[in-house]
Parts: sequence; C-alpha cells; structure tokens
Amino acid sequence: MIAIGDGVSDIGVGDRVACAGAGYAVHAELACVPRLLVAKSPVEAYGSTHAVTANTGERRSTPFPVSFEEAAFATVGAICLHGFRTAEVSLGETVAVIGLGLLGQITVQLLKAAGCRVFGMDLIEQRAALAIQNGAESASTRPGEFRDLCFQRTGGQGADAVLITAETPSSDPSIWQPRSRATAPSLWP
Repeated sequence: MIAIGDGVSDIGVGDRVACAGAGYAVHAELACVPRLLVAKSPVEAYGSTHAVTANTGERRSTPFPVSFEEAAFATVGAICLHGFRTAEVSLGETVAVIGLGLLGQITVQLLKAAGCRVFGMDLIEQRAALAIQNGAESASTRPGEFRDLCFQRTGGQGADAVLITAETPSSDPSIWQPRSRATAPSLWP
C-alpha cells in the first residue's frame, strides 16, 4: 500500500494488501481501489491451519506464510471456482473445458479435485498435454475430434456441462468450429 484515502484507519502505508474487483483491481503497477475491495494481508496472517491443544482439546489457529506468487492466484482461482459453481456440477459428472490457458488449467484441477471426469480442448497442443497432466481424462486440439472424444468416452451421453475458459471476445461457441459447417459436424448439438 503506497497511499490510503481519508477515513481508512485499519490499513496503512506499507501494509501488504490483496485486492480484487472488476474495473478497479486491474493488472497495473498502481491501482486505486475502494476500501471494500482491499484486504490487509501480512505474511503471517494470510492463512491459517488449525491445531488442537493436547492438554485442553482447545482448537486454535496457527498462521502460516503465503508468498506474493501464491497469493496472486487467489482472484484467478476465484474466477475458476465461480465458473465451476455456476455450472452446478457435482461428483461423478463429466465436464468439458474449452480453452486450456491459465484459467482452463486451474478449472481442470478444481473439477478433478471435486470428483468430476474432465475433458479438455485447446487449439495449442502443449496446453492440451498439460491439461492431461493436471487431471483431464483426455484432451484434443480439434473441435470435431473433441466432440467425438466426449461422446466415445461417455458411452454416447456427452458432457454434463461445458465450461468455456477460452480467450475470445465472443461467447459464441461457433468460433470453435471449422469455418465450413458442411465439412465437419457441429460441436454443439
């Protein structure tokens, strides 16, 4: 924190803070963020583990340090978790993740940790390979192949949910299809 506004008394210049919020906490060297979007986060209080005192059975929190690099993933992880929760997927469901950049890779890991079957698709081969390392059951770089893979691996049922984490100015899934729909069946039924 390099400066604080009038009326802010619980954080000060020099404090380590984390911030999030569309339109405010942007990727920049400096950001002017409303107080409600800032959390004081000294290293020793960034997180805690719980321990039980042997002689009394009392539960207490023990602070542990988190690096700036680790803390930087909090908001990105929250974005992925929001997509996961919005899709309302549950244990054992099959989820297709389209776009396997940073958000897609974290989404794959969250889905796998939640007990979902995960299939990934990205136009870049290295990202598809990384998704498999991160827990995807299978991944592809071609839309038609991806569609076929999802149907084959699910006994013709297809995915229960599709999460699009691709970098694109559009939410139109047709951007992931070949230009000529006559030469390839649609990815979307």
